[in-house]
Amino acid sequence: MDAKDLLVSNLSIAEENYSCKGTMVLSDGSISKNIDISSLDDAEVLDSIKRIFTLSDSIDIIHKKIMKLIIEKAALSSKISEGESYNKDTSKI
Repeated sequence: MDAKDLLVSNLSIAEENYSCKGTMVLSDGSISKNIDISSLDDAEVLDSIKRIFTLSDSIDIIHKKIMKLIIEKAALSSKISEGESYNKDTSKI
């Protein structure tokens, strides 16, 4: 299996005291794993992902493809919630 076939879901990114933290679920349709996004810089974590999902890509490629999936998923979530519940009350200006 290739890393491009992985799915990212339940993406949660938050900023606290100027520090970003995030979690997600990485899956291939039958196997799922909860991932702390900050742990993706650790080669052991990436190697574990490679073994769990039996990925044929190198660790560098796996890291790049997962980060691309996170960025794409974050952009979709941002577009979906952008402007929701926005009610501009101009009478108070």
